[in-house]
Amino acid sequence: MKRIYRSVRRTVGAGLRRLGLRRPEEPAHKPEFDARALARRLGVAESALAGDAHEGSLAYAGARRARELFGPRFFVDLDRIAELSAAFAAEHPDIVSRLDALADHDVDGGLAVYTVTTTRLGAQYNWSSPPVGLAEDLLYPVRPHRFAFAPRHAWACLRRPALTSHLQGMLASWIAYAESGDCQYCYVSNLVVLQRVFATMWAWAFLASRPQDASTEGLGLEWLLLQVLYADARFLATRLGDSVPNNHLLADRFAHWFLATVLPELLDPTP
Repeated sequence: MKRIYRSVRRTVGAGLRRLGLRRPEEPAHKPEFDARALARRLGVAESALAGDAHEGSLAYAGARRARELFGPRFFVDLDRIAELSAAFAAEHPDIVSRLDALADHDVDGGLAVYTVTTTRLGAQYNWSSPPVGLAEDLLYPVRPHRFAFAPRHAWACLRRPALTSHLQGMLASWIAYAESGDCQYCYVSNLVVLQRVFATMWAWAFLASRPQDASTEGLGLEWLLLQVLYADARFLATRLGDSVPNNHLLADRFAHWFLATVLPELLDPTP
């Protein structure tokens, strides 16, 4: 009975939010980005988990371990991504040119959110900047939290390493904003979080296809993505299956398979 009540309440609430008739529920979800807990989940050696261990050592060890665990389970072999990316760029230079122009605009002009240009992508991005759209359309402020920018910037980083610092700053600023508990839209629905999971996972795959580099913009950047994935997986673990019975619920079911198949270490063991 409680499950039915919860499902009905979320269905009605989600419908009202989509119609712009209701703001996100209070309080906002406040995730925990626990690097040591994530490292333990991944099976990182105890030496890297020691209290006096350098923070960078933990991040690099965790990122290396994630490559070993998640790489073989992903949709494409990490070792082939660079080759496939180069082949795609050679065959479709026009598409690559448009993606590069979009990445440059994100960094120099501002991140586009539908018809609105927000602040520039990077460490100083204002996550509260996208205004509510016409007729109280909440899709505007929600859109940046779907992380659609992440895969294209990660892919661009393979060819243009100078962009890496902007993506790193963007991720770090989002983590800080989400962790503050002030973000009303970071976890506004399962679907938003699922879209972020898939975008983050593809961004991770592109970056994990690079040669290992024990630096902030190398393995350290992969570690930021992994922390976002871990927080999102923990959020979804107890909520999948409670979404509105349409494309939202269908996405829930696919996400359940995806998390259990590709990222099982991020989930609590089933009793």
